[in-house]
Amino acid sequence: NSTVHDNGGAGVVGYGNVVNCQVYNNNGTGTSGNQILDSDIFNNTGFGAVLSGSDAWLSNCDIRDNLAGGILVQSAYWARGTGSPIGTIENSTIHDNLFGILMSAQGYGNSAGACHRELRVSGCTITHNAENGIFTDETVPSIIDIFQHAPLALTVRNTVIDSNGRFGISLNTSDETRSEE
Repeated sequence: NSTVHDNGGAGVVGYGNVVNCQVYNNNGTGTSGNQILDSDIFNNTGFGAVLSGSDAWLSNCDIRDNLAGGILVQSAYWARGTGSPIGTIENSTIHDNLFGILMSAQGYGNSAGACHRELRVSGCTITHNAENGIFTDETVPSIIDIFQHAPLALTVRNTVIDSNGRFGISLNTSDETRSEE
């Protein structure tokens, strides 16, 4: 229940929870966190929101007019033999940003594990972004490439992706792509 605005850098930085907030006009990323819920995030010079952590979740938010993009979903450390980290973006509007959602494989890893992310997008409206509505990028080079491939998995359901400047969904992957209706 906070308002964070007009800061010289990012509005909110960390891995905690942001709930029922207005975050705007910051000179950097609007907010970062593990859970971003019921918030209005707009007019930031960086990303609107950065989701990080193994069970990242963004729900019931309006992400708009952010200069560097709407939502950056970072990879999470994944130990071999454990379930993959799942990110969820649901029931939100993501519009009028540079891009809607960027899901990146960039991260860190070691011989015991690597970075990975499964992202589920549902019940969202992703429109009027200057670039792509959703963009996945597995080709970002990082130390994880030395040890093991860092796959990304994307599921999109019940979502409107319309009138974006380039593509609705752009899959830049190095693995096979599977599509379900």
